[in-house]
Amino acid sequence: MTMHVSTHLDAPAHFLSGGKFIGDLPLEFLIGPACVVDLERMGLGDFDLYGPEHFERWEKDTGHRIERGDILVIHTGYHRHYPENWADRSQVDETKYFIRHPGPTRAFAEWVLKRGVRWIAVDTGSADHPMNTVIRRIRADEAEDAEKKLGRSLDEVFPKADYQIMHTLLFPHDVIHIENLGGRIDEVLDQKITFGCFPWRFQGGEAARAAPSPYSNEVKPARFEYHAPRSVDETCSLLASLEDAKVLAGGQSLVPLLNFRLARPAHLVDINRIDNLDASMSAMAGSLCRHSRVSRPSRTPRWPPACARFCPPRSGRSRTV
Repeated sequence: MTMHVSTHLDAPAHFLSGGKFIGDLPLEFLIGPACVVDLERMGLGDFDLYGPEHFERWEKDTGHRIERGDILVIHTGYHRHYPENWADRSQVDETKYFIRHPGPTRAFAEWVLKRGVRWIAVDTGSADHPMNTVIRRIRADEAEDAEKKLGRSLDEVFPKADYQIMHTLLFPHDVIHIENLGGRIDEVLDQKITFGCFPWRFQGGEAARAAPSPYSNEVKPARFEYHAPRSVDETCSLLASLEDAKVLAGGQSLVPLLNFRLARPAHLVDINRIDNLDASMSAMAGSLCRHSRVSRPSRTPRWPPACARFCPPRSGRSRTV
């Protein structure tokens, strides 16, 4: 099975003899602060070049700083042209995706080292410009179009010493990259986020399929419509009429999911204003029965004492059973 299709992480060993394998990369290296730079917003398109100036402009425009040790996520928008079988396929164009995407110059690769970037993720088929790979030789027709777009010879833009510079210059320094990034990256553009890459722990593997995950550092939920019913009947009627709703009771599980935007309901139904839902009787608990109540046998005499073990007081006043 090839490791260089779909979203994947290249290890240093992919281009460097004696380099680290995927299984050698520690988890703390794969997770960290990340800057998501939207090059599409800057108007980059087919065959265009990007360099340090684009990323320094991004810092000025957004007020964010690409610090030493940060992960750099590069968004071109070209992931929309990749034939993801679970996404909108209306813009699928494999030729555009693999052969015409924007790419970097040597100056950018050198800047990455100078700025101390930890590693990179790109939403294109290669971290290198397509005309700085074997594509330039096997698709002479596209190479001709690229020269017209760039206004100069490709030999001048990408001399032999710069061949696949994002691999050859950076991998000896363990500055590796994710290729074919896609998914929900559009939702965190121009932000400083926490970003993680979770490949197979492939011992001896020079690359591996990966599951990147962005987490917004803003820690605030997406927009939703708030409802606070006053009765059980009103709640049931609401839930029957709303297509995408979550019920808020204690919020211990739901609120973190909302804050990190891992849950994005259109409606939030808060049942905390309904009377008599906090009662605990026999072996039944109302929807608002809290852990703090069950943890005290004197307040729930009909409950078996063992129940208190599953609802420790330290779990807080808000967590519901």
